[in-house]
This record gives sequence, structure tokens and C-alpha cells, in this order.
Amino acid sequence: MPKTEKVRKSPSESATKFSVGFVKKGNDGNMWKIVATAAGVHRWAKIQGGLDASKRQSPKQNKTVKNNKNTMPITTEPDNDNISLDELTKLAKKYNVSSSGKSKSHIALVLFNIRSQAMTTTDLAQISFLLPATKKRKAKKMIATQIEKPVTDYKGMWKPLPKPLRNMSRKEMIHNLRKFRDAWETNMGRNQDLSDERLASESDTGLRERLEYYYSNIAKNQAANCIRDNL
Repeated sequence: MPKTEKVRKSPSESATKFSVGFVKKGNDGNMWKIVATAAGVHRWAKIQGGLDASKRQSPKQNKTVKNNKNTMPITTEPDNDNISLDELTKLAKKYNVSSSGKSKSHIALVLFNIRSQAMTTTDLAQISFLLPATKKRKAKKMIATQIEKPVTDYKGMWKPLPKPLRNMSRKEMIHNLRKFRDAWETNMGRNQDLSDERLASESDTGLRERLEYYYSNIAKNQAANCIRDNL
């Protein structure tokens, strides 16, 4: 008998595409609303009897945090319908990780093991509930650190792309690659394998491909996490 893919109860669209408070009818016929978890991740919460599910006390979804004068419920776990297999596959593609023939939990584990240092806080939170207990604790710690210690100075290891790579001359590309190389090696002690001789022998296409990485969001996230680890 062919295996059928489970259809989640919440709306099919990823919750990360909408702002907090957005309401949409789910696949189960009920109305669902976008709420944010403690990690700042958007998720779908079912609206029941005129009251948002996110505001109901539930031992599985909420815990109470005490704060000297008052208490407040916060959502600590996204529900298991928060990310579909299709969305998880797209996430794997985004971070250049193979997902062919793998289950959701397997894809999440491979993503975490290989790309956790390069993932955004939102993407990391989306896969955290699929991870084994020890990895989940590590992921939550990383998420908390990223929120508590935002990075704005990347120490030259990342910066916004000043202009399209196709408009950069060969001289400009080599100059920018040298700056990135020196920043990473100075701040992190990591050999980038980009000697002047190698840069001089690289084709223009090769130089653009290398620069594309250093200007990417993946490099930005890796730089930020490296900086946090060394604070």
C-alpha cells in the first residue's frame, strides 16, 4: 500500500512568511493565528472559542516565568506541524545539505551537525524540535546566545555587497578577497588557503565564486557565531 504524506492541521504556508497576528483558515477547517515563540520564531496557533491557543495554559506548550513582581506565560516549543517536509527540504537546499530520501528528523540532524554555525536564529529554531534531546539542548542554548548577544561588528569577516560582483574588476575582487582572508585569519586563526599566489592564478569566475560566499548570509552567520564564541 503506498504511503500517504500526512497533511498538517495548520495552514500549509510557512508561519515565517507572515507577521504576528495574521489569521488564516487551516487545513482542519479551523482558524489559525501567527504567534511568536520565546525564541522569536513565528508559528501557527489554533484559535478556539474566540481565544487564541497561544494564550491558553498548556503543560506541553507553555511554562510560567517568574519576574519579581509578576508572572507571564511564554511559548517554549513550536508544535510539530511548524515545518513540513517540503519546507525542510528547501531549508536543506538553502544550506547546501543533501535531503534526498531522508526523514524530517534526519534532515534536521544533518543540518544541525553540518550547518548549525551558519544558520539563522529563525531557521535553527524551526528544526530544534526535531533534534535528539542532547542536540536540542545545544540548539536552544545557541538560540538563546544569538538573541542575548546580537552582533553588529563583524570585524571585517563579513560586510554587505557594495555592488554586483559582475561589475567588479579583477583587481577589486582580489583586493576584497585579501581583506576577507586577513580578517578571518587575524580574528579566528583560520587559514583561508588564499595565498596571494593562488589568488593571482585564479580565474575571474573562481574569484567571483569565492567572493559570493564571503558576502553571503551564510558567511555572515558563521562570522557572528565565531565572534560570540570568542567573547
